Amino acid sequence: MDVREAVWQQAESDLTIRTAEGGIEGFIWEHAQRICASASAIADLLGMQPSGADRDVLAAAALYQDAAWAVQFAEGSISRADILAKPLTMVQREISADKSADALRDIFAAKRLESVGRIIREAGGRKTTNMTAQVVADATSLDSIGPLALFQMVHKQSDGARAVAAILETWDRQQEYHFWPARIKESLRSEPVRRIARQRLEALSTFMNALRVHTHAEDLSEAAAKSQSKPVPFE
Repeated sequence: MDVREAVWQQAESDLTIRTAEGGIEGFIWEHAQRICASASAIADLLGMQPSGADRDVLAAAALYQDAAWAVQFAEGSISRADILAKPLTMVQREISADKSADALRDIFAAKRLESVGRIIREAGGRKTTNMTAQVVADATSLDSIGPLALFQMVHKQSDGARAVAAILETWDRQQEYHFWPARIKESLRSEPVRRIARQRLEALSTFMNALRVHTHAEDLSEAAAKSQSKPVPFE
């Protein structure tokens, strides 16, 4: 088994949570996989040419930065609703770094294990000069921009009876205060990644416009107004 495969298998085990009812949920693992894939693609986009070993370190850091959520959930210090509901704190990044050091000690040599922890810690800071940490940070920020942001809106909406209305209200407030353009400018470090983020935001905007139309049956009303057919009596 190569290093990447070993890291992947260990991370899947560590980031899959067990519920009190005995069930298994993989949404932390799913999120971590997206961050890992995005980080690898961003490294390619920026022309970074790390060695295979460095790519293994990048993958490990991208996967294990989410470890704090699983650790804290297992301890009972956070609820399921808390998981991925907001950005990782620096305390959580320390927890994730510690978890990676423990989980991967038989896979990485000490120096590379230290690199994984350093990347996890520094990915939460705007002033880091560590390029790999910047890549992980951009991958994480990009994941919350565009259609994927809808899942976070739903996650935060506890009033199921008004879920759609509340999501549209949130979107309207974001538009009013120019939330997304500011988020893209402030949270992403490189212009190539910002371009991708703007494309994702455009896709989300298209979806939200359609959601509003469908919620209020505006498409049906428009079709009815344009219809030239004779009235059909109700039976």
